[in-house]
Amino acid sequence: MYSVDVEVVPEYSARLRPLVAGSYFSDDATGQAIIPYDYVQTFGWGSAEEAVGQQVTLQMRRQNLANPETKDYTFTVAGVIDKTVSQSPVLVSIADGMDMGRFQRNNAKLYTDEQPGATVMVKVESASQVDAVSRAVKVLGFGAITAGQILERINVVFNVIQIGLGASAALPWWWPQ
Repeated sequence: MYSVDVEVVPEYSARLRPLVAGSYFSDDATGQAIIPYDYVQTFGWGSAEEAVGQQVTLQMRRQNLANPETKDYTFTVAGVIDKTVSQSPVLVSIADGMDMGRFQRNNAKLYTDEQPGATVMVKVESASQVDAVSRAVKVLGFGAITAGQILERINVVFNVIQIGLGASAALPWWWPQ
């Protein structure tokens, strides 16, 4: 068993990687993967051409550490990425990625009309509009986080670290020897 990176990509993004063998998949394709050239020998195939049409199984684990459940996803190798592209992940289609994401997050409604799972960045004309726009987005039923809120969270982490470092620095002065 190997640990591999998997990237869910639309067809146009997959086409940015040159193939040495095989073909690309379409956005709605299922059960097809494009693998890095380095995996050809790792999986015991003699050539990239020989790898095309072979089966690979990716095992997905639930995101919840308390639930170690896994699920196998079997793919047919549609293409092999040229060896000049370094550190390439296994590429799967959006359709397969959504199914894998639903399993991983244990949410059958994810990536449906009910829970689209999209992230949108909203740009405002001035900083004075940020809070009003954030509230308007929340009224629409979506989550919203501002740059200021992110900064506040980062500062909380730094404050905790600072307190911990301050406390550990004070220990030698009063700790009985």
